Amino acid sequence: RNQLWRVAGACSDHPLHDMPYADRLATLARHDIGLWDMIAQCRRVGSLDAAVKDASLHPLADYLKTAAPHLQKIGFNGALSWKLGHPLADHGYAVFKLPSSSPAAASVRFEDKLAVWKAMFAS
Repeated sequence: RNQLWRVAGACSDHPLHDMPYADRLATLARHDIGLWDMIAQCRRVGSLDAAVKDASLHPLADYLKTAAPHLQKIGFNGALSWKLGHPLADHGYAVFKLPSSSPAAASVRFEDKLAVWKAMFAS
């Protein structure tokens, strides 16, 4: 029920939600789109962000400068990702708070989520 693949597919003009996982990742990579989880490790019972405990973060700033030196913008899928990641703006990235693709954010219509996501891709 998570809409990540549907919204990312609509932004990249590919039916990612219908593809095998490896093909999804390869398609995103061909379009210079990467996926990364802000959290390297945590304890969590269930799937809600509110259940995340004892989180340790990936050291993204250092990694990205080496692995993706031309990266200019980063979108954060949902409130927790934004909370943990928006300080990357201090490293020169344009950062975007995106509406969560999670089923927990079902009160936001898909079309409204897509409009915000597409605005990030267009900027």
